Amino acid sequence: MNKELAEHICEIVAVEIKRGYRIEAVFHSGGREVIKGQSTRKPSMVQLHDCPVNGNFRGDGIGQYFTFSKSVIYQRDWIKSFEVR
Repeated sequence: MNKELAEHICEIVAVEIKRGYRIEAVFHSGGREVIKGQSTRKPSMVQLHDCPVNGNFRGDGIGQYFTFSKSVIYQRDWIKSFEVR
């Protein structure tokens, strides 16, 4: 499932909000989904995994499959990495 999801995501963006950033996945179709509601820092990269890894995510959205990095790191055990714009 998440390999297909990786193909549908066009980019990851950090939207500036009052107290930090909201991190969103942007799809090729033009749709958006919040993967992190509020972050005090803008991550440099996010990694998409094939199983839920984000225990802080609430709900059933795709955000539970992402981890966040302060620096650019190279592929290890995730499906795909995205630079945050």
